[in-house]
Amino acid sequence: ALQKRLEEVVLGVLRAAKEEYGINRLCLSGGVALNCSMNGRIERENLFDEIFVQPASGDAGLAIGACYLAQRKADPSFVPVKSHDYYLHGEFTNEEIEEALKESGLSYTRSDSMFEDTASCLEEGKVIGWFQGGAEFGPRALGNRSILAKPFPESMRDHINDNVKFREYFRPLAPACMKEYVSDYFDIGQESPHMLIACKVQPDKKDAIPATVHVDDSCRVQSVGPENNERFYKLLSAFNKKPGCPVLLNTSFNVKGQPIVQTPQQAIGCFESTKIDVLAIGDFLVKK
Repeated sequence: ALQKRLEEVVLGVLRAAKEEYGINRLCLSGGVALNCSMNGRIERENLFDEIFVQPASGDAGLAIGACYLAQRKADPSFVPVKSHDYYLHGEFTNEEIEEALKESGLSYTRSDSMFEDTASCLEEGKVIGWFQGGAEFGPRALGNRSILAKPFPESMRDHINDNVKFREYFRPLAPACMKEYVSDYFDIGQESPHMLIACKVQPDKKDAIPATVHVDDSCRVQSVGPENNERFYKLLSAFNKKPGCPVLLNTSFNVKGQPIVQTPQQAIGCFESTKIDVLAIGDFLVKK
């Protein structure tokens, strides 16, 4: 009931705002904008040509909005430019990563075909800890600090919740999809690069990706393109060539109650303390 009332209030505000300002695109920020079910309702209402949900909605997003507003007052000609460069936290070189692996005592290999090798592990049903590039700005793991698995069978969801994330069985796990296939698998009329818009799975695809579909047939999809995250897109492409599925199960690289891993040492620690099968970190693979 509270969710329904929230959506009614927000839609009322948005209708009034559109009538007053006549703007056909909507940018959402602040903590309420993390409510992906509400965002999905806004998208389905077709009030706007496109909605953009700031990936770090909350206090960080409000601060960015305040900066934009101040800049507009100082320079009335100022126009923001949409950017999906949200991998803003520190990157680590392969040399730094290899040093951490040596210190851990784990056996590892350097891969010359990282995406194909990882896709083969995914096809075999392995759970992957995927640590690449800079960490995401915001609460969602968007393909740089992610735990990945194939989106089928349905039991994959329970395995990850029980043995990897150590959290409640009803927690949903999100699909990451190559952007050119999003409309084939999901009922959504725009891109969703920040994993902050809930939508329904297409009825004929529900059985193809059951581990990423919630009990009400909804999904919190992430659309992935090479312009957003080239390495993650290449992995999705490599996986798509094997079982013919452009979707991977994607959840944050952490366990319940812990923040998302930020450093190679934290990634190694999470890998060792859970039933993650393979750690794909930089250009290195670590297998149990």
